[in-house]
Amino acid sequence: MQRNCYCCGIKKTTNENDYCDSCLKSLSRIFSTNAVAIEDKPVHADHCISCGQWENRRILWTGRTAYFNHPGDGVPICEWCIQEELGKNLR
Repeated sequence: MQRNCYCCGIKKTTNENDYCDSCLKSLSRIFSTNAVAIEDKPVHADHCISCGQWENRRILWTGRTAYFNHPGDGVPICEWCIQEELGKNLR
């Protein structure tokens, strides 16, 4: 089932993924570089758009990066969800 990417909201996802390929690659690269936009100690307001979790997670606010043209802070996405998506693509 295809749906719109949780990150960009425009491109279609493949299979059961939540993110399009281009956003997934960018998000993976950002998390691997420990960007300043990553919250290492998030609070409830920082909950991930995919899984809804925030405890014991690293959260990236997409609007706080130069990779995405999102208004304000953008959307919060956790590293666990990105790693899970990358794993789905390897299957």
